[in-house]
Amino acid sequence: MPWRCQTCKLGAASLPQDCPFHETRRPAGSVLLAEGETPDVIWYLRRGRVALGTVTESGMDASCAVRGPETLLGIEVLLGEPVPYQVWSLTDVVLCAIDAVQFRAWTGSLNTPMGAVLDLTLREASRRVADRQALEGTAVQRIARFLVASHEAGSPDEPLDLQQRIIARVLSMRPETLSRAMAKLREDDALEPGRNVRIKDLDALRRLAAN
Repeated sequence: MPWRCQTCKLGAASLPQDCPFHETRRPAGSVLLAEGETPDVIWYLRRGRVALGTVTESGMDASCAVRGPETLLGIEVLLGEPVPYQVWSLTDVVLCAIDAVQFRAWTGSLNTPMGAVLDLTLREASRRVADRQALEGTAVQRIARFLVASHEAGSPDEPLDLQQRIIARVLSMRPETLSRAMAKLREDDALEPGRNVRIKDLDALRRLAAN
């Protein structure tokens, strides 16, 4: 087993066997899990950022959250239930993947005390899938909150660098609405100029998220 796998929680839990997860990579904008579908692959995020979102029947975003490394995605497969959210890669990502059948065999039966706790925990988590605070307020507030969350989900040595089209897709926001909000954030010196989204002043961005 490679050294980096021995330092990973999943790798350490697999010892003395080799970890059944295998490394893969996906570019920014990839859909990793589709809302309403039972996943056939479980993902463990090792590097990069992803967004978890739910969309209403009218096509508007109902919730959105950002996650960074050490996030396990698609674990609902243990309950045989569809995921109540969609997952996009915000940046290029490095993941470890395992198919659903292997994952169930690796985790073992739910008919144990720990399995019962996991079952109840997953069911409670499914009831709290919406991070609604990030979606309240104006377009400027919503985008600012989203960017602050994206920054906080990353590593200190990994600067935020997102494409506007991906943000618009994740937040189900019209391009013209996004462009106006981005212009306001750049006008207030919260973001760097340019087509990609880079934070210039994190404190200013937090103020705009709160106001």
